[in-house]
Amino acid sequence: EYYITDDLATDTAKKGLNLPLELEGEIVGVVGITGSYDEVINSGRLIKKMTEILLMEKRASYHQLMDKRVRNAFLEEWLINTGYVNYRELEERGMALNIDINRPRRIIIASVEELDRYKETQEGQSKISKFENAIDAYLNKIEGAIHFRNASRQIILVDRMATEQLVVFSKKMTKYVYDKVGFRLNIGIDGTDRDMHYAYIQANKAWESASDEGQDIVCYENMSLELVLS
Repeated sequence: EYYITDDLATDTAKKGLNLPLELEGEIVGVVGITGSYDEVINSGRLIKKMTEILLMEKRASYHQLMDKRVRNAFLEEWLINTGYVNYRELEERGMALNIDINRPRRIIIASVEELDRYKETQEGQSKISKFENAIDAYLNKIEGAIHFRNASRQIILVDRMATEQLVVFSKKMTKYVYDKVGFRLNIGIDGTDRDMHYAYIQANKAWESASDEGQDIVCYENMSLELVLS
């Protein structure tokens, strides 16, 4: 601590106490309070501790956001982009993020029903955010589930299972979201392709069909007519 006495006071440095703000062993700022030492020492230490807690929470929140962006960028590159050059490198990057790209999975794409009506307004984005929070709460209970946002949709990966089981899973998730936030969903389920990029394309076609036709759940395997028209 550094205390400015009457003798050290100037027009720009008042009599008072200065305390360092420390974060992870580094001084990142100073808090200063004017007054006599006995008057300000207790409140000064309290403010110092409260400010350090706020800074620590802010830094943790920032790192969490950056981790999420890195993770989402990886998932987009793996699933959505048109193929990757170095599979081994992708595999190693996935393991660094605790994502095993060789684990057998299925893909579901989900969005709020009548998505176009919501995504262009601030109020609509708020509703989409509630939907995403509900999805997040539901999938956090599912071992091995991965999900991320892409263009106001949720791309969801779950462990490989039969399509019938995936439909049951999707219905349970739909009911959970409706009970929590009152939104109906459009869901597309992939086919049986083991290449995750093509599985994403399949799920996306099924989701587009569900959105266009106003259906709750569409499976790629049941889209023969839509595929011919496409």
